[in-house]
Amino acid sequence: MLRRNLAQASSWRSRPVCVFCATRSQVQPFQTRSFATTDPLLGRTAKQFNELRRIRKQNAKKAQFGKEGPGEAQAGGAESTPQQDVEGVGNAVDGSGASTKGLSSKTKKQLSARLTKRRKNVGEAAAAGEQPTQKAERREKALSKAERKAESRERKDESKSLKEALTGGESFEEAARTRKERIRQLEIQILNSDDLTFEAVEVDKPAVPKLAYGLDRVLFNPGVYRLQDPRSRIYNFDPYLERIMPVNEFDFDALSEYKTSSKDQDLLDLTKRVGTKFTGSTSSMSSILQHFHYLLSNFRPLNHDMLSRSFPDPSKNFSKVTLAASAVFLRYKDGIYAIDADKTHDGPNIMSWLGHSLEKLLTTDRKEFELYRRSSPDKAPEEDNASRCYHYSKQGNILMRSQLDAQDPRLPGTGVFDLKTRAVVSIRMNHREYESGSGYQLRYG
Repeated sequence: MLRRNLAQASSWRSRPVCVFCATRSQVQPFQTRSFATTDPLLGRTAKQFNELRRIRKQNAKKAQFGKEGPGEAQAGGAESTPQQDVEGVGNAVDGSGASTKGLSSKTKKQLSARLTKRRKNVGEAAAAGEQPTQKAERREKALSKAERKAESRERKDESKSLKEALTGGESFEEAARTRKERIRQLEIQILNSDDLTFEAVEVDKPAVPKLAYGLDRVLFNPGVYRLQDPRSRIYNFDPYLERIMPVNEFDFDALSEYKTSSKDQDLLDLTKRVGTKFTGSTSSMSSILQHFHYLLSNFRPLNHDMLSRSFPDPSKNFSKVTLAASAVFLRYKDGIYAIDADKTHDGPNIMSWLGHSLEKLLTTDRKEFELYRRSSPDKAPEEDNASRCYHYSKQGNILMRSQLDAQDPRLPGTGVFDLKTRAVVSIRMNHREYESGSGYQLRYG
């Protein structure tokens, strides 16, 4: 009895009636479908061909009886032309009355030629005394077979996957061939560094600042220098450097304003005089040049050989911030394109403020630097644009501007070097609430 009830309850009568088998037969398998856009792309085409079959059957009846069916005669009893039949199909499918929305122009031409040929054959058969019914049936079968092939071929052509639809209808192989063909058509040139000339543009500039407080000792000996020895507590440099002036006490208005390339009139005038078309500062182009370095070096891993063994093995990969996309603006100024960095999402913060004040601290003595304190009774010497020292160089059709931070004549070459100040990790990760990390200290074991 149990076996019979399970067999009748099962939706598949041919399934086994075993308790376990019948129970398993009720579990429906997962239904999957191909991730494609075939049905949405072919929905309208199927309707058009169904309407075409209906009209074709009506035309076959007309040819069989030699007259038009009831309710299908046109005004004035005139016979419809193939073009009218084609437009009728489009209007019937769309329902909008616009013949151009029914079928494509290519399909209209093919259908018009078929209808014309069919009517011509029917007329020839009637003139030769043949039975229109037999002739129409043969033509109908041949035409139906040909149309089914054409329909199948058109369906096959219009069947596209989602990837092909998004890539303009090209398959993966066609897209790969197109991409290779475009690469072959590219004008590729070989650039040799020996053929490039990096020229310096001589201009009048003020004296380059030098290090103060005896900090020039760090230029000739590698390694880390400590302001105060942790064991003897003896200061290696002026103890004044131990306490940094707070940003709210430093008079930033006394410093000269930094100007971008598009706002530096002296740079634009020099670019016109030199005869180059592009100009920009090295700071505004560093992000773009960084990505060029990645490509030229084939993303060479980082080298940490100079780190001491006490450091753990760091990652040799670049961070996501450095690999992120960079953008610059080419601002047109009187026939010259000035390169400005995209600072849309960047704003002044504690690190940029202290960068300016510490640069002034390391290149001026204690007495002069105290003049930049807001509570100072003496006024600090105001700087103009001429006080900033820049170096200009030309490479091809571009003029570059770089700021000179400090110089020491004992160094090789021009003796110019950069001053870099860095905040500790507690400030860098939370620069908006830097007061909470003001007590951070670096401890050495």
